[in-house]
Amino acid sequence: MNQPIEKGIIRLKDLPQEEILVGIKKEFKKKIFKHVKRKDVEKIGITSSQFYNFKDNEKITIKLLFKFCDYLTRKGFKEFSHSKTERNIGLMGTKRGDVYIKTPALPFNFNNKEGSYFISAILFDGGIDKQAKPHYGNIHLKQRRRIAKYVKKIFGKIESNEINPTRGPMIRFPKSIGLTLNACFGIGIGNKIYHNNKIPSFIFKLDEKLKKDFLKQTFDDEGSVSISKRMIRISGTINIKKKEFHKDFTKKYNLLNGIRKILGDIGIETNSLRFSKHISTKESGKRGNVYKHTFTFSITGIENLERFHKQIGFNLDYKMKRLENLLKNYKQRQLRKGEIHKIALKECKKITKGITIPFLAKKINRTYRQTVRIVRNFEKQKLIQQIKPSINIGGKRFPAIYKVIQDKGKFLI
Repeated sequence: MNQPIEKGIIRLKDLPQEEILVGIKKEFKKKIFKHVKRKDVEKIGITSSQFYNFKDNEKITIKLLFKFCDYLTRKGFKEFSHSKTERNIGLMGTKRGDVYIKTPALPFNFNNKEGSYFISAILFDGGIDKQAKPHYGNIHLKQRRRIAKYVKKIFGKIESNEINPTRGPMIRFPKSIGLTLNACFGIGIGNKIYHNNKIPSFIFKLDEKLKKDFLKQTFDDEGSVSISKRMIRISGTINIKKKEFHKDFTKKYNLLNGIRKILGDIGIETNSLRFSKHISTKESGKRGNVYKHTFTFSITGIENLERFHKQIGFNLDYKMKRLENLLKNYKQRQLRKGEIHKIALKECKKITKGITIPFLAKKINRTYRQTVRIVRNFEKQKLIQQIKPSINIGGKRFPAIYKVIQDKGKFLI
């Protein structure tokens, strides 16, 4: 399967053939008309007006260009193959006064840092508007600058004030890019909450470093860090039909389920996807109630948070600082089922004899009461044994002493 959504590479032949216009480099155009004359129109499968349209105008549809090139390759001129033709495209745009991409960098390759960042930006804090123009909005200038720079790296030279990151919180890109993203990667045109967009398949096939770049942009845009709840959280919203409002769509929400899969690929566990239902009574261009589902998942547990910090992190300084403060102040580990018991038993085995509840509580960073429950569970499982009861001497209480008797068993909460 050699589709762009699978490979992450978009060739000239993959672009919308009638909606996108291209301009040919002068020398290449001269070579075409050296071999093609007006008398050849029937053999090419075009009209006379189409012949002169190409000959006299700077830009034509890709479909018309390929008719000329296919005719010439049938005659044995291999220099006019699709792959060689795309190297000679000087302009790319659309019919209605769109900003043109100069010297487009065909084929467009997204299997790199720039592609990972850009696709994530469009899927999360960006989108494609009703006019098919992609946009990216972020109040942080360095975020906008990065995406503006990467778009030019992927597609080619773009001269437009709309892509100037210093002009405001939103940057916009040519319509030809929006049509390309829609046709090749299936990213919806219009308000994204009406589209259950998917992460393009090629993203899941990227190497680990590029997957981390994709995730970094995603969490820069949509992630939040809660120090009090000791978690990183991300959420997304889509519109739901009224008759399906009370159904559970957590397994069908493509974006966040895709993010969870990529996180799992690099060894970061996430909590289950949850959703909340709400009804909006006012929404631009809509009458009556609008039914929405908001989906959320979180990353918790010191090991997962530390792994996220080390492997992904944030470009935004304030988010990175919050995450570092969370890890620094993580006094009580928010551990998954059974994890704290494994850690506690590991500490007990280090001590072997002379285990006391106060000492173990300090080692595993839990309260005295929580550690008592852990020790009682270990006693029930015959993992440890009390060798000396607690005693009171002269008003001072000395804790009970335990020793490890085995290291097998199922850990109970």
